[in-house]
Amino acid sequence: MRDSNPSLKIADSTLFDKNNRLGDSFFLVQIVAALWFGYAQVSTLLLSVEGASITWMGLWLAFVAINLGLVIGASKKEADRVIRQTVGIYSTWTLVIGLSFFTLLVEGALWNEIDTVTACVTGVGMFLLLAYAFFQGLSVLDPIIRGGMGLLFKLVPQLTLAVNIWLHGGKGIAMYTILVGHFIIMMRIGQIWMSVQKSQWDKHRIGVVVGEIGNEVSWIVVTIVWFIVIF
Repeated sequence: MRDSNPSLKIADSTLFDKNNRLGDSFFLVQIVAALWFGYAQVSTLLLSVEGASITWMGLWLAFVAINLGLVIGASKKEADRVIRQTVGIYSTWTLVIGLSFFTLLVEGALWNEIDTVTACVTGVGMFLLLAYAFFQGLSVLDPIIRGGMGLLFKLVPQLTLAVNIWLHGGKGIAMYTILVGHFIIMMRIGQIWMSVQKSQWDKHRIGVVVGEIGNEVSWIVVTIVWFIVIF
């Protein structure tokens, strides 16, 4: 039987192709941005570690590793082109943040009072989160619990990072890191949204988005403080 409305079919096909191109563009831009971040931030840390706290970078590494696990889980539950690309993006970020953290330690960053506060607040948050999981009968590996961990590992250290920058300066943080951070976070959220259009919401995707929203809110605070201190 001939399609009674072939123009609608063509339109749907064109829309699908456009979405693929948008997702592919997001993927390529994020990979380039991640690699350039590695170059810019490591180069900056080789000159100065001022303002770059150990807990900030260490928990950032934990954050991207958790989100990598979540998007891998999402791809296994219901795979689509965008979520597979997102796995590649978080894999790249895990590598470059790991390299930056290693450089920070090698260049002699010292544990300070801000790191102690960050570790204590994050520890209390983890205790409460695990208590919630216990009373709700949830596994520690439940995507929502892991998403909560991701939120803690980004929100807390970035808010205390703002205090660290205010007290000790911010020369150890590249301007590229400050400015492009917002763009990259929004692109990652956008990719999850595009994945949902092709598949559906699940706990893994929700966990990633919750962590990234906390990431953006706290990074706005860091950005404001960094600009005040540097300029």
